[in-house]
Amino acid sequence: MDTSKKWFHYLHTTRRLSVGSISEARLKATGNKLEIPIINEAGEHIFSKYRKEPWDDSDTPKYTYETGSHIALYGRHCKSQSVRLFVTEGELDQMALRTIGYDAYSSTGGAVSWQADWELDRIPTVLYDNDEAGINGSIKTIMLLGKAIYSWIPPGFGSDIGEVLQKHGKEFCQKLLEDPVRQIRINLRDLDTKASISRKKRELTAMAKMMEESIGKKFMLGLIKKLIELEKSLTPKKRKDMPVDSTIKDKAKAYPIQNLIKVHTNGIYRNKALCPFHSENSPSYHVYKDNTGYCHGSCGKTYDVIDIYMKQENLFGKEGFKKAIEELSQKT
Repeated sequence: MDTSKKWFHYLHTTRRLSVGSISEARLKATGNKLEIPIINEAGEHIFSKYRKEPWDDSDTPKYTYETGSHIALYGRHCKSQSVRLFVTEGELDQMALRTIGYDAYSSTGGAVSWQADWELDRIPTVLYDNDEAGINGSIKTIMLLGKAIYSWIPPGFGSDIGEVLQKHGKEFCQKLLEDPVRQIRINLRDLDTKASISRKKRELTAMAKMMEESIGKKFMLGLIKKLIELEKSLTPKKRKDMPVDSTIKDKAKAYPIQNLIKVHTNGIYRNKALCPFHSENSPSYHVYKDNTGYCHGSCGKTYDVIDIYMKQENLFGKEGFKKAIEELSQKT
């Protein structure tokens, strides 16, 4: 059996992917690997991702990428076929959901690579693998989305939706995914103050206490932990600052962050800005009503207007702090 036929047998017969989903994905054998073209919304081929043969037990990466590849949203090229939209962990799971009859997207970078600037046309159901990476990826993705439904695969049925389709078939998957028991609606939008984060934390804690032990409960506890971290990060930090007049300091801290950096006022970037403390293409710095902000990107820290001003003006240490508050207080 040649390589193309072996791959088709694996995809269609073993994994039960429909001929339509395989064709839609434009999959093909390239050498001994499966080439997965990454296609944009206009149907244009951007780059390719390659999967090694499942029967290859060598110690080599499961996936490789073309030079120049980047994290992209996979599935934009597919025609809508359902009301429900799923976000899943990989391209083959996306194809499994298409086979079952749903719309689905995935990130080419894996579970924890969802991007803040990816805009969806409806509230999605996040369905990642039921391992630790999948749970952590679900938490990150939903915090970036703001509003989503979380669902999971009970471990007894498989590790992901592709495995459930392979073991139990299409109809079983449909019943599993439509079961409301495994649909947790999460709304994290408008968490713009420490008080609002605290209220949401209490709400989710009450929900988690009522849940039986499951992947869903692990997800909820992990999400609550992230909100606790966010709540703590917004608590005014104790800096070893040079003694200054408290009135001057209060005036400095009241100077609007929006006067130093561009903060979006609407759309998917509402209340967000590019973080001044690391390089990024999509805004991850969320500005709150108390004139502080938290970087949800690589920093994972809270910065206030004094921090930003010191960064912009190359001010350092206690002397730099004193100069910053003096200058900011005069601007207020």
